[in-house]
Amino acid sequence: DRKGWATFIGTPKGRNHFYKGHKAAQNDSAWFTAELRASETGIIDEAELHDARKSMTDEQYRQEYECSFDAAIQGAYYAQDIELAEAEGRIIRVPYDKNAEVFASWDLGIGDAMSIWTYQIIGMEWHWLANYTNSGLPLDHYVDWLKALPYQVNELTLPHDAAARELQTGKSRTQFLEARGFTCNVVPNHRVDDGINACRMVLNRCWFDKDGCKEGV
Repeated sequence: DRKGWATFIGTPKGRNHFYKGHKAAQNDSAWFTAELRASETGIIDEAELHDARKSMTDEQYRQEYECSFDAAIQGAYYAQDIELAEAEGRIIRVPYDKNAEVFASWDLGIGDAMSIWTYQIIGMEWHWLANYTNSGLPLDHYVDWLKALPYQVNELTLPHDAAARELQTGKSRTQFLEARGFTCNVVPNHRVDDGINACRMVLNRCWFDKDGCKEGV
């Protein structure tokens, strides 16, 4: 109200309010923003940086000295992959290609969150179009979300437990979704580590829509 000014300076600690303010300022000409990475500024002597690396984990170093907003997020298995995608300009506006099928991968939550990602495979690239996550809602809710998209989803990829029958209905979630007109592909059960590594194998070929996949990223 007094037309003053303010300076916000700090160390990244996950994608919190500081991160959101920083990103918002990047799109507002009234603000100046800068990320001062030790590897780029030359302000801190290399010998001092070397000593810091010896006493810190890689995640701690990237957070404190390289302005990483993802390094501090607990359980962020793909933090470095997402940072690379941002650095390489692969989190942008990703258009829907009418000449390619659309797939939707589900993480079926019961007591926890349910998450859906829609994507297309274009040549060697994976184009992620949208992500939606919610909890405590029936399957119909997520079906309605899929059917409201501006493109048709051709096939659903579901985890192995989607084939289990529910006691109340006697039907599996796979059968429910097939009855709603979807083709379902149930992935066999595997070790969690195998799934994480499989994801890492393709992340360098992934492009994410910056708006549709914002929360998922």
